[in-house]
Amino acid sequence: MLTILLTSILAGAVVAVLYFALDIGKFVEARQADKNDEKKEEFFAEPFEIMANLNLKETTRDFVKASVVISSTNEEFIEESKKYHYQMNDIIVSFVNSKTLEDFRNIDDREKLSKELVTKVEEKLNIDVENVYFTNLMLQ
Repeated sequence: MLTILLTSILAGAVVAVLYFALDIGKFVEARQADKNDEKKEEFFAEPFEIMANLNLKETTRDFVKASVVISSTNEEFIEESKKYHYQMNDIIVSFVNSKTLEDFRNIDDREKLSKELVTKVEEKLNIDVENVYFTNLMLQ
């Protein structure tokens, strides 16, 4: 009887050790994956200072004045951004012209706009863009 009890306790201890060892292994793997996913260094283009009319609804005359900064994790982006400075400015202004005041009202919508603008710049200029930041923003 004592032998069965000790065997059961020992088996339970082995199962517990294996269970926690496997969980710890998964934890270590997850931490290593997190380290591999760390943010890479971002390189920034010179800020674009824009003032543009927003998409006109009825008789309103809404506009936005903003500083826009575009970044990439590609170090060559700095030279590319100088080369395509005027094209990038035009893409930003055209993009803003297509939006309404409501599109800029809350932070979630602005984050969505940033992602859309990343896609526009990448598509039109065939360069890698990581983020678009609206650093100064005045709406009227």
